[in-house]
Amino acid sequence: MSLNNKAGALSKALKILSTNNISMTKIESIPTKEKNWEYLFLIDISGHIHNKKIANALNKISNTSKYFQLLGSYPKSID
Repeated sequence: MSLNNKAGALSKALKILSTNNISMTKIESIPTKEKNWEYLFLIDISGHIHNKKIANALNKISNTSKYFQLLGSYPKSID
């Protein structure tokens, strides 16, 4: 996802995960080539898109993002 370059934008997006008790397992920032100081954020979470709580949270994040793309949703591996 990419967010508007405003103070607290990332915090607000991550708050949606926290409010819905969704665990974030990884976050990575990548500078965009469009503008200085703008970043693309890659986020891994625990949960599957077929879970209504996950789907609703990702939809809210998508609505607050400049750009949002779901790269995949995979079943949890069984040990």
